[in-house]
Amino acid sequence: MDYINVDGLAKAGPYVHAVAADGMMFISGMIGEGLTVSEQLISAFEKVDKVLSSKGMGRSNIVKVTVYLRESRLFSEMNEEYSRLFPEKRPARTTIIAMPPVSDALLEVEVIASIR
Repeated sequence: MDYINVDGLAKAGPYVHAVAADGMMFISGMIGEGLTVSEQLISAFEKVDKVLSSKGMGRSNIVKVTVYLRESRLFSEMNEEYSRLFPEKRPARTTIIAMPPVSDALLEVEVIASIR
């Protein structure tokens, strides 16, 4: 297993940014900055991109996304922005209504990517 931490990318607790094992990369939950769901989703995926690029990968390697969304009323706005982030060949996705661990976070994004 390869435990991955990206220099300059903050963490909110005692965990690694990602773990690579058996041809897969499991990226820890990322919370974005901004006031809107769109801004936070973009920012969270910029962090995901940094983790992926640290191993020479990109969004095309993503096979599964889990979005933890603070409120169901934010689902449509999140979907609109998500469609722009993944215009084609979208990964599998689950959206769960849950309270993110940071008080001003509207969402948290967790990603599984294929290293191959």
